[in-house]
Amino acid sequence: MGSTNLNDIDVLLGDHDQNSLSILRAVLGNSGFRNMQVGRTLDEVRENVANELPDLLICDYDIPGGDFFDFVHDVRHHEIGRNPFLAIIAVTRTPSPEIVRRISECGVDHLIIKPFSTNQMIDRINALVDARRMFVVTSDYIGPDRRGDLKRDSKVLRMKVPNTLKAKVLGRASPEAIQRAIDLTVSAVNVQKLERYDDEIAFLVDKIVPSMAAGGFNDVVLQYLKRLLYVTGDASRRLVGTGYAHVSDLCQALYSVTNTVFGAQASANERDVQLLGLLAQAIKASFGASEDMIAAAREISNEALSRFRQVQAERTPEPEVVGKRADVADVADPADAPPVYGIVSKLGRDEARAAPASAPPRQQGRATGLEAATPRAEGGEGGEGGKVGNFDDVFVESLSEFIHQRLAPWEVDGGSSGRVPFLLSAGFRESLCEVIQTYV
Repeated sequence: MGSTNLNDIDVLLGDHDQNSLSILRAVLGNSGFRNMQVGRTLDEVRENVANELPDLLICDYDIPGGDFFDFVHDVRHHEIGRNPFLAIIAVTRTPSPEIVRRISECGVDHLIIKPFSTNQMIDRINALVDARRMFVVTSDYIGPDRRGDLKRDSKVLRMKVPNTLKAKVLGRASPEAIQRAIDLTVSAVNVQKLERYDDEIAFLVDKIVPSMAAGGFNDVVLQYLKRLLYVTGDASRRLVGTGYAHVSDLCQALYSVTNTVFGAQASANERDVQLLGLLAQAIKASFGASEDMIAAAREISNEALSRFRQVQAERTPEPEVVGKRADVADVADPADAPPVYGIVSKLGRDEARAAPASAPPRQQGRATGLEAATPRAEGGEGGEGGKVGNFDDVFVESLSEFIHQRLAPWEVDGGSSGRVPFLLSAGFRESLCEVIQTYV
């Protein structure tokens, strides 16, 4: 890093040992770092990451107050803080094979063993600036690519991620440009994550439905249900502003039904269990919907949503507890997961609109960026269930709806009429609405 001015770099140090903190402060201070915050428990580190924007986190794996593995996992999955691409160096005094494996799998950039030298720490920081690894996204991992053979899984794409540490070291990017880069990459990660969830939802439901239909409820099925709750909740959170926004209703419906089945466990209603399979089939079709498959995907989706609405309407009017069971501590609390927004009435509105399966995203630049981890509140579109949405959202949605209503009667079905001019195709309307919702 040489004579580069490091005054603008925000470093967060996490360690409960005062001697270790003093050494770290001295090492970084002698190298030119000036802005250093300290967290002596994982709660303090978590609070800083959630409320501030550190460029570099150096944290002891054994810091008290929680599981460091889970913390980094949540940061990388955009569940804590506004920058899932934060540069992270873990340190530990007890590098057992199990600890090394867990640290590697949670998504940190580098691991340093205590005691370390000044050169070791500065070399790792320099590596983050000059040669940071590209990231990969799988169904349960987001972080640096550690594969030795890059050809062994061609389906896993590698991507460059924003590096605020490097941007500030080089001094070549404004805060606005850094935020824009984070926004765009979060959107790309969301798409990658959703495509991984496509297959995982189908796998989980294929394991759950036959077992429960045969009366074989057990701990394995319970774990599958927990995972399905997390996947559908996380998918709903990530759907906003992507090309898969049209699957949002289906994922929310599947989350609701899964939550009901999970609460009832072995006594779950047979209709709910079968509905899991129908909704998963609809999600699979919708995720993979090309221009040729849109009509079929819409038909499957409408059938699934209709069945869901019917089951919800026939359900006895007992207050439904949407959330984790009191005796299971590790199920995601729906206060943190996406809520099931008055979905029955909302589905009625959506079906009345007959929106295409490839409906364009909402304001991609803002909705999928740094605030994407926060689900939209109930009634955010001016419905009866909550606060009226902000003017920008309401205006853009109203304008898109107006364009849809005006252009839809003029569209020509290419399947029955052969090739048609682009201006008369559904693709033109969708593209126009997408431009409006992205840039207006």
